[in-house]
Amino acid sequence: MRPLRPSLTVMGLVLAACTASGGTAPTAHFEHKDPPTALQIVGELRSELIPMPNSPTGYGPSFNSLGYTELLDWNQLIVPADFWSEEYEAIDITLPCCQAAHPNRDEALNCGCGHHQALYGAAKGLLARGYDLARVQAEVDRWKAFFFPEERLLAELEQRSLTDPVYRDALGQFKTQGLC
Repeated sequence: MRPLRPSLTVMGLVLAACTASGGTAPTAHFEHKDPPTALQIVGELRSELIPMPNSPTGYGPSFNSLGYTELLDWNQLIVPADFWSEEYEAIDITLPCCQAAHPNRDEALNCGCGHHQALYGAAKGLLARGYDLARVQAEVDRWKAFFFPEERLLAELEQRSLTDPVYRDALGQFKTQGLC
């Protein structure tokens, strides 16, 4: 299993962004007199998109290795119920390390990697509790971002760069510096 902590590269960028902003946590919106730096943009995206280690989920497990283990337990203990199995199969579980895209109610067909097993557990646990599909997908996406923060940040930076010149410039700065 890949370590459940942000990579050193991303953490270094966030630390630099925090230091540049006077040592406070980055905010979700730009309120700078000058255009934001690439590091400030990454710090703010990190704050917006990636759950902090040990932060609570609101439904049990926290974003840490114990929470990961709890999701694995949920996956083992909960069987997809007929009345929510279609929603279960609709969940997007795409990860950068594997080609699996959706869970299958026939669990013998599901990917056996730990990250996917945890995502199956999250989906089954929340669906069994009556959460709607949109909320389940949002929570699965939060876990995906926690497991793969660099990939999530880069994907969001690339997506926003398509329509926002501030993000386009930040992405260009990182590519020029070899950081992405």
